[in-house]
Amino acid sequence: EVKEALAKVRPGAWDDAGASYGPVISPKAKERVEQLISQGEAEGARLLLDGRNCQVDGLPDGNWVGPTLFAGVKPEMSIYKEEIFGPVLNCMEVGSLEEAISLVNDSPYGNGASIFTSSGGAARRYQHEIAMQRWPAAPTDAPTNALTTCCLSASGMITMWFLAPAKLWTRFMLRVPVS
Repeated sequence: EVKEALAKVRPGAWDDAGASYGPVISPKAKERVEQLISQGEAEGARLLLDGRNCQVDGLPDGNWVGPTLFAGVKPEMSIYKEEIFGPVLNCMEVGSLEEAISLVNDSPYGNGASIFTSSGGAARRYQHEIAMQRWPAAPTDAPTNALTTCCLSASGMITMWFLAPAKLWTRFMLRVPVS
């Protein structure tokens, strides 16, 4: 469902009402984002949606990068550790709420973190055990914008979303079974 939502997102000019975002800042920035996408793929992340070689009608010289979706991202991968500064969504899978909390707490980056769940117990535990800058736990069952919250909660699943504020576009998603 995330892939389908992101596939509908498109870049464009500032005055294009249908565009979700604009170009990256420079040709060098575009090259760097595309290099990190290639590196993520080479390091074993599953590239589900590839934003390289993006074209925008009428603007052939823009620094366009389309929405990009990775699954199977690991903390040792470049796309996890580097500031991408592009429309790249990195999804990480863990086996439990405990692993998810450890992953967030073990991160050397100053991430903010949120959890979207219908489980009040999981939300409270998460809120009290995350050891970094926190955003409130938000119980929800409603779909939300894929680039800002990444995924809706599903029955029996917790979807965690966190971003490094300095990483502007980069989002990380964790799906963990509720036990």
